[in-house]
Amino acid sequence: MPNELSDFQAPENSADNFDVAVVGAGLAGIAAAIFAARAEQGNRRVVLVDAHPGGRARTNETNGFRFNMGPRALYKGGAAALALRELGIEVTGDSPGRAGTFGLLDGQIYDFPAGASTLFRSQLLGIRGKINIGLLLGRLKKIDPTTLNDISLTEWLSNQGIPDDAKNVFHAIVRLSTYIHAPNILSAGAAIGQMQLALSHGVTYVDGGWQTIVDKLLASAETAGVTIMKARAESVERNKTEWHIATAAGSISSRNLVLATGTPQAALGLIPNLDLAGAGPVVEASCLDLGLTADPDYPIVLGIDAPMYLSNHSDAALLAPPGRAVVHAMMYLTPGDGRSADELRAGLEKFIAQAGVATELIATQRFLARMTVMGGMPTAFNGGLPGRPAVQRHESPALFLAGDWVGPTGLLADAAMASGRAAGLASAR
Repeated sequence: MPNELSDFQAPENSADNFDVAVVGAGLAGIAAAIFAARAEQGNRRVVLVDAHPGGRARTNETNGFRFNMGPRALYKGGAAALALRELGIEVTGDSPGRAGTFGLLDGQIYDFPAGASTLFRSQLLGIRGKINIGLLLGRLKKIDPTTLNDISLTEWLSNQGIPDDAKNVFHAIVRLSTYIHAPNILSAGAAIGQMQLALSHGVTYVDGGWQTIVDKLLASAETAGVTIMKARAESVERNKTEWHIATAAGSISSRNLVLATGTPQAALGLIPNLDLAGAGPVVEASCLDLGLTADPDYPIVLGIDAPMYLSNHSDAALLAPPGRAVVHAMMYLTPGDGRSADELRAGLEKFIAQAGVATELIATQRFLARMTVMGGMPTAFNGGLPGRPAVQRHESPALFLAGDWVGPTGLLADAAMASGRAAGLASAR
């Protein structure tokens, strides 16, 4: 394991205790710590502070079934894959969808138009819808998403002149690519850019779950000399020359601070005067993770008239015992959804049954009523990805942010790793 601090007390004169302190050890924070420690300037003393390293990228194992924190996929051409490659971290796994994708409409299963053959035979679309969705997806790669940052997905799609059945299929693809169900406020530029990434490169379901990535990142941090303090940061204060971070395990000081706390609200809990305009609302989903005694009938099912998703992740990745399966089901939630946990679970259970998962196949399950998918949504009102909070802060020359809601690059893990890399390199300077 990396160098650890359990009962650490900083010396009285601790002005140069650490050069960089990173608060929060999700993907963004670990990346920031590694890139700061490995920066060309050299010999930076870096500390990573978090009670539970890994954040939302952790994986839990139950009776041999490995459950990520809801469904997760690594975008092959995205910033996270590039950063991991830069760090020399190998990720194994495979692409999903080899056995086909299906759509659920009015409680019935149909072929999803994922290619020319399925587009032709899919009953999700009429003739006009098939022509329009085919033409729209065909020209999608030619669209410059940066011209659509301040336009909502709803506004952009309404200008495409396609019928409602084609719009419903398009929305399902957007949800699948972005994990977001808020077309009235989601930046069309962010949505189109993410769809281009997904359609051109595809994704990987990770062998062993995302915990394998976390473990390799922590090992890389150890090699780079990062000190890991397994404690929760309780307060952060700054004097003229340094930051002071108080935890239950002791206090530390650092010249530079990277806040990688997962959500804007958590960052404001430590530094209330932060200007986080542009962060957008938190993106949430309700998840039901299933360990099955056999593969389900349909490997991937997308809700067409409801914001739902189901996928057999062990069809492409090593996540379940031999002959068994790990299936993730998810309900995409709009900001402000007020349904109770019982209502959300009932909706997921109904969808799972309609998607062909027999109750007798379920060996174990885990319910996450409201999982944070993304710390902040890139909205049209805030100007899309470029309008998100910047990595380097004007509040202090020694303060930096990292997270999946920070910086102009990507969504989800791509945004986390990209902003973490940028914050680490900037803090090392």
